[in-house]
Amino acid sequence: SLRGEGPLIAAVISHFDLGAVYGSSTQGGTRALRALARAPAEGNSVAVTPDGPLGPRMRVARGIISLARMTGLPILPVSYSARRAAVLKSWDSLLVPYPGSGGAIIWGEPVSVDPDADADALEAARIALETQMIALTNEADRLCGRNTVPPAAAVAEWAIAPDPDPEPSPPA
Repeated sequence: SLRGEGPLIAAVISHFDLGAVYGSSTQGGTRALRALARAPAEGNSVAVTPDGPLGPRMRVARGIISLARMTGLPILPVSYSARRAAVLKSWDSLLVPYPGSGGAIIWGEPVSVDPDADADALEAARIALETQMIALTNEADRLCGRNTVPPAAAVAEWAIAPDPDPEPSPPA
């Protein structure tokens, strides 16, 4: 995102000789998604913060699922925690480790998205990723002796809506 924590994250990753692509579901998302989709073909790795720019906290937005579908590359869920850190007073309670603090970086099983996935399969992949991300974050916090931050309530509109005109059921 161009606002909020986006520039902070970009500044931190620049110390690791990494670049940033700015965009979110509310601003510049299509341009950013296209740039991210080109990156692997250009020999670059891609990392995405999977929640949207306005939350809810610890809920995976659709963008990362779309990116995996477009590229055919799996998503490797990764989370971290730190023994000593500041917790920003932001919508996502971003954890910023203090210099020299010990910590944990952990990862889960890759989540793949078929390029021909239908809406139900896309939602299943989103839920699978979100479930792993929450579990990984809780485990990283546990390893660092931190209290866990609970996820925000799920957004009902993200769920796959039922067919408004379903096929009639056969008579019993």
